[in-house]
Amino acid sequence: MAVSEVYTPEDSITPSKVEHRFDEGFDADTQTCLFRYNFLCYEFAHPKGAIRARSYVDTMDHVAIYLPEGVGLEDETVQHVVAYLRRRYPDVQRLTSTGYESIVAK
Repeated sequence: MAVSEVYTPEDSITPSKVEHRFDEGFDADTQTCLFRYNFLCYEFAHPKGAIRARSYVDTMDHVAIYLPEGVGLEDETVQHVVAYLRRRYPDVQRLTSTGYESIVAK
């Protein structure tokens, strides 16, 4: 099958910072590993504070987004961040009072 033209979409926003973090905790007496977290942290600029997102490397099928206080999903910048994350992860989630919930695509 011949392809006449390739379209490469561009993101309307990019993170101001991306970090690959690795946190471990060990029992001081036994040196037993108590926890190990291998994750990516995204940070996006917003006038009311940073929009953050986190994805754990062992579960790369979803990412959780954390919004500044007083900023909702209807915010234009948040919509751009969700679109950015949705291109990379099949499931974008947010933390609510009842746990993590998927953000439904508009």
